[in-house]
Amino acid sequence: ATYSSNQWRMRNFVAQSKSFLYRKLGGLGNSVQSNFKNSQIVEKSVNIHTLKNGIRVVHMEASLRVAYCGMLLNIGTRDELEHEHGYAHFLEHLLFKGTSRYNALQIIDMVESVGADLNAYTTKEEIFLYAGFLKENYERIFALISDLIFDSSFPEEGLKTEKEVVIDEINSYKDTPS
Repeated sequence: ATYSSNQWRMRNFVAQSKSFLYRKLGGLGNSVQSNFKNSQIVEKSVNIHTLKNGIRVVHMEASLRVAYCGMLLNIGTRDELEHEHGYAHFLEHLLFKGTSRYNALQIIDMVESVGADLNAYTTKEEIFLYAGFLKENYERIFALISDLIFDSSFPEEGLKTEKEVVIDEINSYKDTPS
C-alpha cells in the first residue's frame, strides 16, 4: 500500500502509542477473565483478586440496583518519555474506537441499549475506564471494558480526528480566560 506522509506519520504514531502502552503495562495477556493467582478478602464485602499477569481486580458487593465497574491502568502522563507527550491521553481515546469484535458504533450501542454510562479519564498516574449500569448488565459491561482494554484494535480511520479532539481537550485545560 502507498501512504501519504501524513498517513505514514499517523501509522507510526499509533505503532509508537501501542509500544508505549505495552512497554508500561508489561504484556497484558488475552483477558482479565483468566484464572486468579490469589485472592484476599479485605472487608466483609470487598474482595481483591490478583490475576496471573499481576493485574488486581477489586470487587465489592452492594445491595443496589445500580452497579459500577472500572479498570484502572497504572500508566499515565508521568510515564511518557519526552517524545511521547500526549500518548497516554491519546490511548485513552483510542480504546473506545474499536476492538477485534466491535467497532465504535457497536460499542456505543452496547452501552446505550442498556442505559449504561461508559467513560474514561487520564491523569499523571493512570488511565481509568469506568461505567455505571443496572446490576443485571454487569457481565456484559465487564466483558466490554475488558475487551476495550485487552483487545483494542486502534483502527486507522478516525485517528486524525481523535488526535485533534485530544489536542482541543488539552488546549481547553490550558485556557484560563480572565
